Amino acid sequence: INASVFENASMLAGRVDIRQRLQLAISKARLHKHPLALLFIDLDRFNTITSTLGPDVGQQLVDTLHERLAHSLNGDHALIHVGSDEFAVLADNISNASQLRQLGNRLLNVIRKPVYIKDQQLVATASMGISVYPSKAENDQVLLHQALTAMHSAKEIGGDSVRFFTRGQSNATQLRRLNIEIELRQAIARKDLTVHYQPKMDLASGQVTALEALVRWEHDDLGMVPPAEFIPIAENAGLISSVGEMVLETACRHGAKWIEDGVPDAKIAVNLSAKQLIRNDMLVVIRRILKRTGFPPGQLVVELTESSLFDTLDKTSETLHGLRDMGIEIAIDDFGTGYST
Repeated sequence: INASVFENASMLAGRVDIRQRLQLAISKARLHKHPLALLFIDLDRFNTITSTLGPDVGQQLVDTLHERLAHSLNGDHALIHVGSDEFAVLADNISNASQLRQLGNRLLNVIRKPVYIKDQQLVATASMGISVYPSKAENDQVLLHQALTAMHSAKEIGGDSVRFFTRGQSNATQLRRLNIEIELRQAIARKDLTVHYQPKMDLASGQVTALEALVRWEHDDLGMVPPAEFIPIAENAGLISSVGEMVLETACRHGAKWIEDGVPDAKIAVNLSAKQLIRNDMLVVIRRILKRTGFPPGQLVVELTESSLFDTLDKTSETLHGLRDMGIEIAIDDFGTGYST
């Protein structure tokens, strides 16, 4: 609780500081008749690392990325650590969209480089929103609001991307979310979602320890919809249980077939959210799927991917104990993996 209070206070102070910096920068830009671009950066899924590995590791990650970003900028650009996992870059005398996109992508590449903390490799990504004074915004408040709106738009399409502010962005984002929810309901009914597999490696031995089941959705009109976009919509719309059961049953059915084909040690890792685990019948559902597919419970790994799990331990502890009693392995998913992998 205390850490949360200090973090919120830090973010509030950061927002005040960036407003002051923006006011000064805009005054300078107005005086010299130069454009000013604001690039607002927010790390993707940062709560996961602080919840699973602790706030100290999260702070070391932020400090490392702060240093790398600072070294990657030239004298015409100013870096501001807004607070927690947020950064802002003020780019003076640059408004060309192509140049700004190049700058934004270069900064995202800096963030993507692996960071090693306590013998662990962390790979971060970020969402970035860009707005420009005076072509889009007439003052510091509007400039900040537009850059934040664009950043959230980038996050909602899966993160790890750059978005420019556009006038209809807020409405367009809401319409897309509604459209995805409608189409997702139909995709579940038609069984259009698919499961792909990614090997999980032991860094010390180099051996594959399991295959992680990842849900994918390719829509005829929407194209490939990122899991980081449709999974939160599924959770908010009450569809996550249907998606989760489909992934679990498909993975167990595939795993059983691989064992039948002569791969006896085929371990399958499946992501489950806190909202799935708090269901009263979750153990019954898992037992039924294992029985129906014939997949051994000892070869199933349940990965917990959401930081919200730690807020619901009182409701999920019985389910977690039940999974262990069944012989199912429980693991905390690594930062930067899971739904958005």
